[in-house]
Amino acid sequence: MTYTLEAFCKDCNSVLKVDKGPGGREKIRDLIEKVLTNKELVAKHLGPDLPAGRTTL
Repeated sequence: MTYTLEAFCKDCNSVLKVDKGPGGREKIRDLIEKVLTNKELVAKHLGPDLPAGRTTL
């Protein structure tokens, strides 16, 4: 099963409830690595068809 954006957001929320400091940010970085393995999610939300500049998920 692929890691979804919804699961990523839920996991990030859970991490930050426990640790808002450097340890929590490190765990978030690990989750970002995990979510970026979902090629369909990356193509949909971070693909080349997005306008230039900042994109908020």
